[in-house]
Amino acid sequence: MGFRLLSLTNNHAADYGEGGVLTELRYLKQWPQLVGAGIGATLTEASMPKYLDTPAGVVALIAAADWGPRGMGDLAFPAPIGALAADADRYYKGRPGLNLLRYDCEFTVPADELEHLRAISSGLLWEEAKNMRRGGGGRAEPIVSPSPDFDEDESDGSFSFMGRKFIAGDEYTFRTIAYSGDIARMVHAVEEARRQADWVVVSQHQQGAGRSREEPPDHSVQLARATIGAGADVFISHGAGRVGGVEFIGDTGVAVYGPGNFIIHLDQVKQFPLEMMQRFGLGYEDESGQLLEIRTSNESKVGAEMGLHNRPDEGGLNAVVTVELDKGHAPTVVAHPLELAGPNMGKHMIGMPRLLAADSERGSTALNMFDRRSTAFGSMVKPDGTVVPSRQS
Repeated sequence: MGFRLLSLTNNHAADYGEGGVLTELRYLKQWPQLVGAGIGATLTEASMPKYLDTPAGVVALIAAADWGPRGMGDLAFPAPIGALAADADRYYKGRPGLNLLRYDCEFTVPADELEHLRAISSGLLWEEAKNMRRGGGGRAEPIVSPSPDFDEDESDGSFSFMGRKFIAGDEYTFRTIAYSGDIARMVHAVEEARRQADWVVVSQHQQGAGRSREEPPDHSVQLARATIGAGADVFISHGAGRVGGVEFIGDTGVAVYGPGNFIIHLDQVKQFPLEMMQRFGLGYEDESGQLLEIRTSNESKVGAEMGLHNRPDEGGLNAVVTVELDKGHAPTVVAHPLELAGPNMGKHMIGMPRLLAADSERGSTALNMFDRRSTAFGSMVKPDGTVVPSRQS
């Protein structure tokens, strides 16, 4: 298909620990025509730019995956112990793993509800443990991959509850905040790539918490603006199946906040680990097809109850975005509408893309969705799929 520059880091890249990361790197060496970024034997290797020589010049890729609360910030993702790579120090060897953009959530609740959280924390004696941690004497934190930016400081009027930051406000909402050290590490990589390459691309696998499907997570926008400000030409986030908008940053930078799913084969997996089978009530003698049937049935039932399948602009619609770069000029960005095949096309075709004509009913619906989600960033999608700053319309 012509893919040669690959982002290797995502929320499943460390499922099999250090051995899985090293195995992937070993297999990648068998195909020298492929260049992969985002994982490594150390943090330096996982974070560093990887380069591809092309007739149009040298292209650099910096790849990262986000790591923090999922969903609406309510579901804590496992701490990245053994997932975030580490460099060697005086006593320990480097640790294989991923280049992660860690983040946390700040929740806003009405003032009276914040007082209820204070009462619960006090009644359960959680304040004593929190004060010990805040004073530097806590021993419950993991020895690796700690949370450097969220230290339960409440001097700003916030309140830390179960490791989450809450503030008083007029409505229920939240925002995500990326760890400053992770942003700085990726900015450093972009600055070096800018010295070595003609074109610099930053890729973020995005599975993090977001307020709605209409907007990207805050930490993705943070990373996009920081890395493009440091010299990246293109930022792209992907992985959550969320069709995001486009933001033009500066004179020549562009951020694509989620092209959605291009190809997705989640229902064609032939084997699952026993631990996952057991979560669905299955055992050692059961097969992966049984799990897929149970999961699909559950999703259909719950989705129908919640009205999730009644969104006419979501089901299978998508867009793949192309960015054409020209030194010293604004990028040319085009959204190409597509839809993913459903079960009626046969199991071998489920999740495969089919391009749509921009002026077709389904194609224009997909482009309208893309346009709506670009508006907040001062961009618009023309009927033919061309994406431009709103001021150029």
